[in-house]
Amino acid sequence: MVHSRRQTPDLFRKLTIIVVAAAALFLVFLAVRHDCWEDEGFTVRRIGSPWERLYNPFAPGLDWHADPFDRRFTIDYNPPLYFALLRVILGANPAIVMVRAASIAAFFIGLFGLMWWARRAVGLRTRPFLLLLYVLSPALIFYGHEGRPYMLPISVAMLGMGLIWSQAARPWRLFFICLVMSLAGSLMNYHFAWLVIALAGALCVIAVKPRRPFSRTGALASLAGLIIGSACALAAVAPQWKNLSMAATVKTDPADFETIVRMMVLPVAGPFNTTMPKLRPIAIALWIATCLPMLALVLYGLARLPRSRRAHVGWISLMLWLGPLALMLIAHAAIHAPLSIRYATFSLPGWLMFATWLAREISDDDSGWHRRPSAALAILFMISLVMNVFMLVHPTRQVWKPAIRDFTQNVRPGDLYTFDPDEIKYAFAVNAGTPPPAKYFALTNKMPAASGAIWLLAARNPSPQTMSVFEKNGYALARRIDGDVTLWIAEKKK
Repeated sequence: MVHSRRQTPDLFRKLTIIVVAAAALFLVFLAVRHDCWEDEGFTVRRIGSPWERLYNPFAPGLDWHADPFDRRFTIDYNPPLYFALLRVILGANPAIVMVRAASIAAFFIGLFGLMWWARRAVGLRTRPFLLLLYVLSPALIFYGHEGRPYMLPISVAMLGMGLIWSQAARPWRLFFICLVMSLAGSLMNYHFAWLVIALAGALCVIAVKPRRPFSRTGALASLAGLIIGSACALAAVAPQWKNLSMAATVKTDPADFETIVRMMVLPVAGPFNTTMPKLRPIAIALWIATCLPMLALVLYGLARLPRSRRAHVGWISLMLWLGPLALMLIAHAAIHAPLSIRYATFSLPGWLMFATWLAREISDDDSGWHRRPSAALAILFMISLVMNVFMLVHPTRQVWKPAIRDFTQNVRPGDLYTFDPDEIKYAFAVNAGTPPPAKYFALTNKMPAASGAIWLLAARNPSPQTMSVFEKNGYALARRIDGDVTLWIAEKKK
């Protein structure tokens, strides 16, 4: 028996090395196999912007009505810390692969934080389960290799959970941990606030009814840290408050039933693309196959809470999972806050913690009912594995690539190019690295004279306003290549 106990840590270390190495290779492969796309292009452009504009998009001297890149800065509602950190680490003109490498590093920082949390909160026996659950999460794999401000704040939350549980008996340390976590996360992404509010609600419950290892003083100290950190973050981004009011007018996913379901199943199914008609029946079947086991696990967890020796772990995890989702829907309904599938990423730490707590409860359950939740977890594992395979064989960022690539390969000096105003985000994909040799022009009523070709990147059907501008100037648009983004070339009418 002693020999078996000594072998267990060694087996876990070997498993960890194998799984982490496989996950790292998978992430690196995903990161290098496709070009920069529009949101990542915006990240690269913003990292390279002057410091004053990086902090305040409304800096004096910015003509955002004429310049599409500057205009996009003003409607972005991501605070500057993520971009500033990458600017310090990678320089002003980083390659997109290096930007993605920062997300990959954050992926493993988050894994370390949650493994630390599991050791303190639910015991050593759950670590292999959490390890596999984490590296098989399609959502974490998806955002863990993209150059966008999601994986880094998520890893801050996961590392914060490990620190909070390891320092639960030290109120002053809890205060500083929560202060730094809420300040750093909120300055990387405003939607981190939903996770902070959910954690604050959980701490209020602990303050009313303390449960080891937390004391009432520790819960109140943590709550104070969250409040002060969030207030400091709000004060620090005062120049961007105007952005938030403008962001309310940005087109986002509607708060329909489909959006809510996709937000719920994101941890298991990932941000499955449903824009292609052929995949829609598969998507609906996938959502049903995911929702039913997740619902069964929630009901089992609620039934176990009154009898669990770690009930506080279950309650906190459940609040960190469902709390951000509920808060986003309430804010969308009340103040028209932007709602999108990607914002549900801030519920991922709570889901991972709740599922790990459930795994420990199932292992302790001797009533005979543990077989059903075990089967539900097995089904969710299989769905996650299938979605990762799908991500491997069906790249999600390829649908717009042909038009962008054809443009960048065929444009010549002397050419002019512009974008349909509704598709201006694709300008960042074109200009993320070395700008094309053609000259950009803003699409106004009078078009400049061109010695070469005139290119237009637009939706499959450009807006009527865009079509009328070309027609008034004597041009006809010829479709060159299709995709989510379509490349058009203007031909002078005879």
